[in-house]
Amino acid sequence: MKFYDDNHERDINEEPELGAHAQKLEAVYAAAEERVQSQPQEEKRPKRRRGRGLLVVLIVILALLAGLFVAYKLWREPPEVQAGSIHTPHSGSTEGGDSGLYESDPNQPQGAGSQNPDGPKYNDNGRKNGTYTFLIVGSDNGFGNTDTIIYGVLDTVDHTLNVVNIPRDTQVNVPWKIKRINSVYASSGNDIASLRREVGHLVGYNIDENYAIVDMEAFVKIVDCIGGVDYDVPIDMHEYIPDQDFLIDLNQGYQHLDGEKALQLVRFRSGYLNADLGRINTQQDFLLSVAKQMLRLKNIPNLPQLLNIVEEYVETNLSAANIAFLIEEFLKIDSEDIHFYTLPGEGQMVKGGAYYFILSEQWVPIVNQGFNPFNVELSAANMNYLVYQNGDVYTSAGAYYGTDSFLDYNAYISQLNSSS
Repeated sequence: MKFYDDNHERDINEEPELGAHAQKLEAVYAAAEERVQSQPQEEKRPKRRRGRGLLVVLIVILALLAGLFVAYKLWREPPEVQAGSIHTPHSGSTEGGDSGLYESDPNQPQGAGSQNPDGPKYNDNGRKNGTYTFLIVGSDNGFGNTDTIIYGVLDTVDHTLNVVNIPRDTQVNVPWKIKRINSVYASSGNDIASLRREVGHLVGYNIDENYAIVDMEAFVKIVDCIGGVDYDVPIDMHEYIPDQDFLIDLNQGYQHLDGEKALQLVRFRSGYLNADLGRINTQQDFLLSVAKQMLRLKNIPNLPQLLNIVEEYVETNLSAANIAFLIEEFLKIDSEDIHFYTLPGEGQMVKGGAYYFILSEQWVPIVNQGFNPFNVELSAANMNYLVYQNGDVYTSAGAYYGTDSFLDYNAYISQLNSSS
């Protein structure tokens, strides 16, 4: 082996010192080559190749997520709006009741088809774009009775939600003797269209066909699905309902309510000074707390679970795509833009029966403020319910109705007593 310096060629065999240095260098090179050869194949790859692999995986994941988002946007679908109209101003029916719809007025706005919130504020038929009405019926005794009736209007343009509770004893213009709105569903053979028609009579137009009948099991599971609700129980609630084997046992005060405790809260009635109206106030306040809880979560991670609960436990004509659309639009609303109302009225006795009569002078402005999706003012003449004036009964349009068709509770009780 030869070694070259700057000026001469020198043979290491002739110079032992140089030979020793060369042998050391050869040993170092040989050891280094042996280590390289002994390394696993993947360790010899440049690190930047692994980074490229991770980047490719990340791009694929993002592409899949983007595809899912686009698919969801295509899948979500607004519900249809009612192809109906404002009810024709009407002088009212004769005594005995009128359970049919008023005829549609061809000169009044006619609702039709799905609405596009990105278009003009009102469609050609006079209804505001992006408004959806819905009816929620609650079964609170395990036997399918509809003692909770809620009507709502969702505005997806202005991002508002207005909801009104309809007391179960509200008087409606029906031909049978017990003229409470909670009798409509049962008297019609559990026909939701009949109940929807009567609610339309209360607001003065044909409401959309969107409805949900929520039973106790659905309510419990929905509250549990969002993790329960922190709530200030207004009074002590202790009651046992024997025919349903249902125990209500809540103490007054701020506490965390799971689904079962929440159900006890909304079902309690007997301890309020103003009876059913007290329960309605608590229900509304609790539902607002539920809404705030959901809005704080914003994009709810458990949306699939909620959709599954609705599909399994809620009777509705809405599709999963409709429900996804409504939930997404609901999440865009600020809590201060959610408004709850109770149908204004007064309790009156007719032939020994207790009834709740609407106060038109209070109700009509509420309808026009929050529940009228059309671009014209509504009046009590567009509506069709019973009012109490000067000790007698009239229609909302002002026609005399009388009390002959009402059940005579006094005679009924006397007959029961005499036969016993």
